[in-house]
Amino acid sequence: MKSRLYPIIGIFSLLILQAAVVSAKEIIIPRDFDKIQDGIDAANAGDKVKVQAGLYTEILTMKDGVDLLGEGAEVTTLVALAEGPPSAVLTTANNCTIDGFTITGARGRPGHAVYIKDTSPTISNCIVRDNDYTGIGVHNSKAHPLIQNNRIHNNGGPGIANNYGASATIVGNEIFANERAGIGNVGSATTIKGNKIYNNGLAGVGTISCSAIKIEGNDIYNNSGVEISVLSVRGAVIEVDAVIENNTIAGAGGPPSIICENTSPRINRNIITNRGATGIMVIAASPQIINNNISTDGPAGIYIKSGASPIVERNTILGGGRRGIVGDTSAAIINDNNILETGITQPEERGVPQLQEQLKDQFQNQLQQNINKQLGESSEPAPEPAPALQSTPAAEEEGWF
Repeated sequence: MKSRLYPIIGIFSLLILQAAVVSAKEIIIPRDFDKIQDGIDAANAGDKVKVQAGLYTEILTMKDGVDLLGEGAEVTTLVALAEGPPSAVLTTANNCTIDGFTITGARGRPGHAVYIKDTSPTISNCIVRDNDYTGIGVHNSKAHPLIQNNRIHNNGGPGIANNYGASATIVGNEIFANERAGIGNVGSATTIKGNKIYNNGLAGVGTISCSAIKIEGNDIYNNSGVEISVLSVRGAVIEVDAVIENNTIAGAGGPPSIICENTSPRINRNIITNRGATGIMVIAASPQIINNNISTDGPAGIYIKSGASPIVERNTILGGGRRGIVGDTSAAIINDNNILETGITQPEERGVPQLQEQLKDQFQNQLQQNINKQLGESSEPAPEPAPALQSTPAAEEEGWF
């Protein structure tokens, strides 16, 4: 005899599903509310707040599970209020998506266009530009955002700043013309993949004391400082799960394309060029440098400072008649490299031009000053944090930031 219980259970489950679908609603701005924040406040988890094209002057705070969807970043603009203390234009929540806006006008330090603290939103298809300081700030160990397919440019600080255990996934963005690092990382575990990062100040990607960092498949070029830097502070060698792999990296002279100090990343299968400067510089570190193509008319393809012990294998280095692997190679493992028009020299033979040494020293001095500021050791007083962001120490916006 067939049980009548199964059809009842099926009908009951269908009713629950239908109720869930019905309960999720769409709120249209400005049809339903004049202000975006009023729409967010009226929404519940699962609801979508859709914003029609226009210019909206507001400071927004998201709610968990509520999506905020603009009609498109080219036509839907969110601008910070013209008065009041420095603050974020938009503060995120968990399990929410912000999509399709231009976000601009954040004022002062440590103001953010988008402020992510201990939350895990998705930020996609937005333009984050012309803010006084940080474009997108990601803070603390519970922050695991996805930041994808955005254009982040012309901000007065870093394009993206990751701090204090945050583990952002940064994919497919165009990050350019920011005054400090394109992407700055301090104590974070960040994945940076498939981005274009160029024409920023200080660094394309800068990291300090990160527990894990993955920099894969990016185009990183023409940044004013180093293209990629992976380092620790206070001279302590920190073993990190750092990977720099399958990137196209083009320096414009000055600092090396990649600097590795007191850390041991895997630097594999990159295409690295630099006009007038070194490809990779290794300082007090033991990285694996394997299967890279390095081309430079600077003093070296790879510069190994005394005390470093890298593994350098199966690289192709084209040095334009200058030197391929330079410096103190006594503790290095060097095998099967294809060095064209160059040679391996010991420190007393290397003849590194004085100008390059001066550039290196100037860069290291500036780097140490930035690190000291990051640690709050600067002789200059740190700016007071804005009331809206009191939980964020002002010092975190220094260093690469």
